[in-house]
Order: sequence, then structure tokens, then C-alpha cells
Amino acid sequence: MARRIQLDLVCGALLLGMACAAAAQPTMRDGLWEMTMTMDMGAMGGKMPPRTMQHCVTPQEAKDPTAFGRGMERDGQCQMIDHQVSGNTATWNMTCKGKGPKGEGARTVNGNATYGGTTFSMTNTVTTTQDGKPMTMTTNQTGKYIGPCKQ
Repeated sequence: MARRIQLDLVCGALLLGMACAAAAQPTMRDGLWEMTMTMDMGAMGGKMPPRTMQHCVTPQEAKDPTAFGRGMERDGQCQMIDHQVSGNTATWNMTCKGKGPKGEGARTVNGNATYGGTTFSMTNTVTTTQDGKPMTMTTNQTGKYIGPCKQ
């Protein structure tokens, strides 16, 4: 169960980070992006090794980069409470409902990102509970534009 929560949070943080970082500018560059994330699970698991993934941003996605993070909102579990943009920096606060009778997995996400056209850096702090105990995780993510998407 703990491993599944970690994987869900890693994937969600990568996509949310990409969305929020890109939203710091009206549009982003379409093409292949590489993102690297580190996660500190605190008392629940220490630091995870860096994870790197690539994502091909289509021209349509580049026109509305916030679409990346909307999947988390569309499932009805998460809601963006606050999203501010100032210059090339974005900040956000999101809450997500838990699943199951005890609401396990409910979480808040607070983050910030700085977008530089072909790069971004982002930090997210996720607060949740697992087995009735509070847990805080911090993710740091960097992204860079690589070039055109590979066909």
C-alpha cells in the first residue's frame, strides 16, 4: 500500500509540476521535455533516488499547459484552491479527498515553480496521512526542453 501511494504521488507530482511550471507563462514550447524529480519522504521512508521521465508536449497541450494537471481535478478527488502567477513564477495550493472509509490518501499540495522558457524548477510539499499518521513529502523537480518529439 505504501509503495502504491508513493508511485501515485510521484506520477502526480511530475505531471502537476509540469502543468504549474508551464502555467507560469501563457504558453510553453511543444516538443520533448525531460523532467527529473527527487522526493524526500521524511520519517516514512527517507529519500527516494531521482526519477527521470520524458513527456512529448503536443502543440495543443502547449497552448493550454494547465491541462496536464487537470486529470487530478477531473477525477473529482482534487481541487485547486489557489493558483497565482507573478512574472515567471507560479504558486499553488491543492486539496485532494481521500478514498475509503477513513479517508486515507487525503492530501494537500503546496508548491511553487519558476519557468524559463526551455527549463523549469519546481518544489511541492505534500501533506497526507498513512495508517492514521501524518506524513509530509517534499519533491523537487527540474525540467528541460530537449527538442522535437520523436515520431
